[in-house]
Amino acid sequence: MNGYLYRPGFRQSIIFMVAILSLSEVELAGAAAVKVVLTGNTADFKRPDDLFDIVKNHIRQNTDQDTLVWVLNGDVFPETYSDEQILNWKTRANSLLEANPRLFILLNQGDRDWMDSGKGGWQKVRSIEKLLLQAGHPHFQVFLQQGCPGPWVVSFPNLEVIVINSQWWNHPFDKPSPTSVVCPISDTDHFIEELRATLDDTKAKNVLILSHFPLVSLGNYGGRFPASAYLVPPKVAFRQTVGTSKDIVNQQFEAFRYRLSHVLHEYPSVIFASGHEMNQSILKVGNNFYINSGALASAKFAAKSKNALLSSSETGVVEVTYNQDGQVGFAELGLSEGQLSVSKKGILINIPVAKSQVYRGSDQQRNPDGQTTVAAGPEYASGWFKRVWFGRHYRYSWTTPVQVPYLDADTTFGGLTFVAKGGGRQTTSLKLSAGNGKEYVFRSVNKDPYRALDFELKGTVIADVLKDQTSTQQPYGAMAVAPLMDKIGVLHATPKLYVLPDDERLGAFRAGYAHLFGMLEERPNDKIAEGKVFARADDIEQSYKMFRKLYQDHDNYINKEEFARARIFDLWIGDWSKHEDNWKWAGTASKGGKVFRPVPRDRDHAFSRWDGIIPCLDAISFLFVTTWLITFFKTTHVRGLCEKFVEVPSMEKPHILFSTPGTCLKC
Repeated sequence: MNGYLYRPGFRQSIIFMVAILSLSEVELAGAAAVKVVLTGNTADFKRPDDLFDIVKNHIRQNTDQDTLVWVLNGDVFPETYSDEQILNWKTRANSLLEANPRLFILLNQGDRDWMDSGKGGWQKVRSIEKLLLQAGHPHFQVFLQQGCPGPWVVSFPNLEVIVINSQWWNHPFDKPSPTSVVCPISDTDHFIEELRATLDDTKAKNVLILSHFPLVSLGNYGGRFPASAYLVPPKVAFRQTVGTSKDIVNQQFEAFRYRLSHVLHEYPSVIFASGHEMNQSILKVGNNFYINSGALASAKFAAKSKNALLSSSETGVVEVTYNQDGQVGFAELGLSEGQLSVSKKGILINIPVAKSQVYRGSDQQRNPDGQTTVAAGPEYASGWFKRVWFGRHYRYSWTTPVQVPYLDADTTFGGLTFVAKGGGRQTTSLKLSAGNGKEYVFRSVNKDPYRALDFELKGTVIADVLKDQTSTQQPYGAMAVAPLMDKIGVLHATPKLYVLPDDERLGAFRAGYAHLFGMLEERPNDKIAEGKVFARADDIEQSYKMFRKLYQDHDNYINKEEFARARIFDLWIGDWSKHEDNWKWAGTASKGGKVFRPVPRDRDHAFSRWDGIIPCLDAISFLFVTTWLITFFKTTHVRGLCEKFVEVPSMEKPHILFSTPGTCLKC
């Protein structure tokens, strides 16, 4: 259960530890499946306590040994509910949990919990949280968390549940901000980085994301209305284009909605569940599924769609079943006289679970000498016309075949296990665990910017041009960087070239990864045995988490000299791609605190070469704007930096100039 509580108090810590033990017991018991019942808008019940009679009846109908997770996905209590009524409600919930050890309740927050996005919303949700924590139960997990955005993670057998407080973006008034120091994450960029890292770390499990607000919707809040509503077109047009605080198209929420949709597009087979609309629907968008289930108490309009597996305006819930064999199914459960019964069933995902194990046999199919010959990117070959207009770049290096060994999973680092797909928007990668106790990542040499593009650009000529410009990167630059960084004393991974074999040990990854040409390197990570951590560090942190530790304890500090050397080195080799996610930080105890040493990673852009007419025109326009800004603000020290060129040997031809980003080389 990674990251459930970021800032627990004593009471929360005890509950958190008991919850971990409880989940472990469920796994040991070998539950046949994990069933997740999705509900929202229980505030619409005349008596919200009626929910527990429905849950009790549903448990009686299902006598199997499955783990049952009941999700309250926002808008739980009516605004008129008193503190005493909330405490009584929680007492009934605890009694139900005590009587049913395989039942879990997860409670998320919605807009009505924030007083319909009103001025006192933040105070209201903190008040509800304080009441619910007074009668804590290890199987009742409250994701109000002082109104922070999340994400939080709960682990079940074969399932990772990620909880998001969508109301943080939707709320127009007071809420946790970076300056309030209430939340470990309180800005969108940091949240997106943490979410990506969480999705990368889910390994081979299914992923269910809980958010009160949907990203796509077939209901009124998504701009979908019955034909009769169009008799008043101004109202419909306003809801579809401008939106109220309840609509998913509104000024507060729209930008985050777009960014989150873009992230999920990179991670197939994720289920995103919301509870805002008072209907039941399942939409397939790309390779992901978007479920809305908020009609347990009352139901409203749901439009039809060719992409919908389910669209219902009847009261009920959606139940998702995660089977041990990898199959994920759904059931529409209609509600009648307090009883839930199946109205419709179907399959969402049917991917057999790959059993991870370290193979030590001799069944691998290799060439007799264990070697193969491969070109990094034969598609970057070009005639004189393309070289003149789009650049010569490193096309020769990309198209020249090199001899590379197959990766021997039997013997390399004590035996390798292929665990999960890795992250990265342009690189195909796999995470591996090794017999030596460490973790490694295999990253493709070739890149594809497709996943990094906005939706509007995918499949266009612009996408083709950007793909071709991958040739500006030196395919083997990372291998040249490693020994250079040894000389300047900066921590780094040391990659080595391999080709993945077409072998059964790849398991579920075989179809997409056999014969992949890439680099294997150690993955900086502290979630492994003590003494095996990268650089013998105590902690390996991402940038934002390291910033947080610096703020919380002023005895913690960064090794400034190493960081300065690393940044100057980036300038020297022209590696302009160094955002927060391109750094990790190795922390070790020092003088009452911790010193964090920089671990730069992702050397895809080391020794980048930009030439050709079109790249130069782009660089000239960039320099024109930069020069104008420098002149305007009279920052002569910045002008000096931008005009500074460093001459280093090229990896293809000597004496090519590399510079800071935006400058045109050899025009």
